[in-house]
Amino acid sequence: MNQDNYHIDQIFSVPDGISADQFLKYANDELSEQEAHEVERLLADSDFHTDALEGIEMVGSAQFEAMMAKANAAIDAKVAAGHEADAKVISLRSEPETAPAATTPTPSRKLFRYLSVAASVVLLAVAGFIFLRSPLTPQSVAQEYFEVFDGNVVRGGLHSTTNIYDTAKQLYNDKKYSEAAPLFDEVDSIQSLYYAANSYYEIGQYDLSADRFRSVIAKGDGYAEDAEFGLAMTLLMQENVADARNLLNDMAQDERHNYTAKAREVLQKIESL
Repeated sequence: MNQDNYHIDQIFSVPDGISADQFLKYANDELSEQEAHEVERLLADSDFHTDALEGIEMVGSAQFEAMMAKANAAIDAKVAAGHEADAKVISLRSEPETAPAATTPTPSRKLFRYLSVAASVVLLAVAGFIFLRSPLTPQSVAQEYFEVFDGNVVRGGLHSTTNIYDTAKQLYNDKKYSEAAPLFDEVDSIQSLYYAANSYYEIGQYDLSADRFRSVIAKGDGYAEDAEFGLAMTLLMQENVADARNLLNDMAQDERHNYTAKAREVLQKIESL
């Protein structure tokens, strides 16, 4: 029996052919539009795969693959031990009739052994996903709820049209945030400030991101509410839970705020922090 059939990768596979490898590539945005659509169809119907994707995005696909490899190695060792036991039994059967008849493997015993292997797969899978989804940290909450602002959306204010801004905007839309951020800083506009804040967040420069978000809030333009939520997520990334909670409480109590619902969700998540 092929022990690969018991690999933890198999828990991702479904009859329509979505493999663990395809699933990981989807998490890394490495699939074609058609391939991505097939995975999204699966996600729409599978809470398990949706939870798995959340876990992969939380820890990164590289760490997730390493965990799967470790789990598969443990499974291989267990299955190999089972094959070795079978070999010993076959050897005993070649001995004279004095060999104990009880050593002959019955179908039920072999089935029990492979069911034990399957149970190990389930336990490893459960343990893996418990690990992926915990512990809850300020950073994990921020990563779950922060969404980089769509570069094609205009909230208001005078729209910048300089060559530097246009170049920065294209880099931003291409997700080249480290190149876009300093260019946005060269342009004096509310849009540039806000896009710079998002860009610095995406490259992990949270002090600069928080500074830009605060500047946007101070100007009170159409981007202010987006900046308030962005600042709250940046504060969580900086482990400043107290200030993030205060900001989120203000948003949660304002029924007209664009982020009222999200603020309430995040407050529930960070309740225990």
